[in-house]
Amino acid sequence: MWWAFATLTTIGYGDVVPLTVWGKVFGVVIMIMGVGVYALPIGIIAYGFANEIHRRDFVIRWGLVANVPLFHGLDANLINSIAKRLRSQVVESGRLIVYDGEKAEKLYLIVSGTIRRKDEEGENHLRQGAFFGAKSLMERATFQANYVAVEKTHLLILDAKDFHHLLNHFPSLKERIEQTYSEKTSVDFGQTEVKDLESL
Repeated sequence: MWWAFATLTTIGYGDVVPLTVWGKVFGVVIMIMGVGVYALPIGIIAYGFANEIHRRDFVIRWGLVANVPLFHGLDANLINSIAKRLRSQVVESGRLIVYDGEKAEKLYLIVSGTIRRKDEEGENHLRQGAFFGAKSLMERATFQANYVAVEKTHLLILDAKDFHHLLNHFPSLKERIEQTYSEKTSVDFGQTEVKDLESL
């Protein structure tokens, strides 16, 4: 047991070792306490570091959500709820994000980059601040076009379950989305003008 503890605690055997059983027991206790002296503060520091990273990520995510034109003017509690449920994804250029006929299971918000939407009627580009998938989610339908990343694109994604939960608990969000899709004129989403809102 002495050699096992000496190995596990990585103190090395050395030239001087306990000779009696009680000496070895005492040495083992000291070894374990020595490891604990390092392990305890490291655990506390790691926990604090993880919390700080989580808090920083949430602040960044909250800021991104608040800057999306779709959410401008909404209640801070609603933005907070949305930010908690969003996850971030970076898509490389040329990657197919969703395809025509795919079941709608996510809402996509474009933080940066460009997405090309293509269907039978033609194609258009969605850029920073635009979104797609909301109408299909509300109707529990499928996508009616292919969406491909034109360049490296940063997306925020909201799953269908969370999307419907938010709509049920925050009528203002549902009204905002319906209002957006009911617009018949061009609407400027930050840097992008989306002329066919029904296609989003």
